[in-house]
Amino acid sequence: NDAVTITYHWYFPSQKDPFYMANPDEAVARANYYGITGVPAIFFNGERGRTQGDMLDAPIDYLLQQPDQLQLSVEASLSGQLLTVHTDVLPKGIESTDDLRLFVVAVEERVEFGESQPNGERSWNYVMRKMLTGPEGQPLEITPSQTVPAQYDCQWTLSNFYDESELGIVTFVQNVATGEVLATVY
Repeated sequence: NDAVTITYHWYFPSQKDPFYMANPDEAVARANYYGITGVPAIFFNGERGRTQGDMLDAPIDYLLQQPDQLQLSVEASLSGQLLTVHTDVLPKGIESTDDLRLFVVAVEERVEFGESQPNGERSWNYVMRKMLTGPEGQPLEITPSQTVPAQYDCQWTLSNFYDESELGIVTFVQNVATGEVLATVY
């Protein structure tokens, strides 16, 4: 419950991966951003990590000990198929706000198929369905000394979900120059 995961599906090992096919442009843009050349690949704050389960605890524990540099407050609502997300961003001891971007990502928390799909798998967690702020994110217009939150809104009409009751919203601020994630709300 201490970490947020987003899985971006790539066109390998199968270009017929149903999650890749549902949103190829955003998946490829994020793969290019991280310099993905093969899968599986995992990143913690822009740094490539190891994919073995016992190697995940140390980077997560380290990052949880870091002080918050931004305060995020997120409100999301779903009216029919229209998802609306409002985010407030307030600096909290950050030295520089250069290169910061806000990302709002709709994920499907759990997807199960009865039979293997073209990529060989049957179940997935936290699959990226849509990047509401686009794959490059929303540039933040904040200063380190700001005392009033900056406000950002985005909307999306849900599509490509297998089970809309599995909708999750991941909101994060990332320094796109370093890959560091400075704040996250799930």
